[in-house]
Amino acid sequence: MSTNIKVVKALSLAMLIALAGCTGTDGVTDPAEKTTSTVFKAPRLLPYTIHVAAPMHESGKNFTKVDIKQTANLVADWQVRHQNEFTMSPLANFQGMKRYSFGGWLMGAMSIGMVKWGQVEGNEKYLSFIRQEAEKFNWQVEERIYDADDYIIGQLYIELYGIDKQEHYLTPLKKRLDYLYANWPTVNKESEESCEQLLKDCRERWTWIDALFMGGPVWANMAKSTGDTKYLEFAEYEYWASFDKFWDKQESLLYRDSRFLNARDVDGKKIFWSRGNGWAFASLARMLEALPKNHPSRNKYIERFTSMANSLANIQQADGSWHSSLLNPELFNMPENSGSSFFTFGLAWGVNNGILDKSKYQPVIESAWANLSRNIYADGRLGYVQPSGYDPRTVHKEDTDVYGVGAFLLAASQVYLLAK
Repeated sequence: MSTNIKVVKALSLAMLIALAGCTGTDGVTDPAEKTTSTVFKAPRLLPYTIHVAAPMHESGKNFTKVDIKQTANLVADWQVRHQNEFTMSPLANFQGMKRYSFGGWLMGAMSIGMVKWGQVEGNEKYLSFIRQEAEKFNWQVEERIYDADDYIIGQLYIELYGIDKQEHYLTPLKKRLDYLYANWPTVNKESEESCEQLLKDCRERWTWIDALFMGGPVWANMAKSTGDTKYLEFAEYEYWASFDKFWDKQESLLYRDSRFLNARDVDGKKIFWSRGNGWAFASLARMLEALPKNHPSRNKYIERFTSMANSLANIQQADGSWHSSLLNPELFNMPENSGSSFFTFGLAWGVNNGILDKSKYQPVIESAWANLSRNIYADGRLGYVQPSGYDPRTVHKEDTDVYGVGAFLLAASQVYLLAK
């Protein structure tokens, strides 16, 4: 056991996660309510404008490879067309940083889905697109040293490294991870003011469950790619410190951060946010992809994954969707397609890898895919994607963002393998 591990383990779990009240990855949601309208309006906060009445996509009605590919390509092409508008956007996030920087969490999530979809047969153009975007960013990571949001893009670099075997793809990322390992964060103080103000010391640990997806697979896949077990050592400790803190054994779901552990909604129900649980469920699949088959923790990942899958199947809505509030779907009575996409990815991955029973979960997956396909505009825009936030909220049909695209393409890459 390394000295770093010993230092961190000396701290109590409660203290390690004491900073979990920070708003974290998704930032804050625009409080202004939109009015429902039959006229298609571009969201105020996104950097592009839609000039069409926006009929809905008509394909995707059959669970076949042909339909799935047509539908997913439509969404991928939408992202490619709008990519420059996003990357050139002057919009800033809640911390004052460039919202659509290629190295940030929004584009990072999009990139992971795009690179996975680009590896499906006949989709080389999407692989070329995302490789070119990485080259323009010079394979860099973002500036905040400890924040998992600022190296999520490493998942893309490692994936492309596996294809191209170009060492320079990993150089800045490896430098960052090596620094973090050598200077293992040991923040252990109560810091309510820091978290309320979203200051950086709140985010030195993975104190919000989104970070399980942002950070965990980067470290685990770096270990797989380089053969250096120190990266998996870091991933394992940080991953379970957060996962176990926020895991509800009764519901087999996770609270988004420490603010929600004892919180209840207006109906007295526990608050489990769709996208937050989507990040976590997808992270389990991504970690299992990278984990050695004989790893001693593998059974724990599988146990949490299968428990969560069962819970998600039980709370899926009749239309195939999951809503923003998982245990109180009527509170925000509409689909939420970033969380739904991540759930669809994880369930399909589980079936494809023999972890989930196909006879039980294939109908769940097909229903989920049908819901997602119904909510795509004819131009490829994925609807009902909850805007950036950290808790259940109202979602509008026209709401979208790039992380929704990434989650959808990630789902498509696994659903495609299941289809005839």
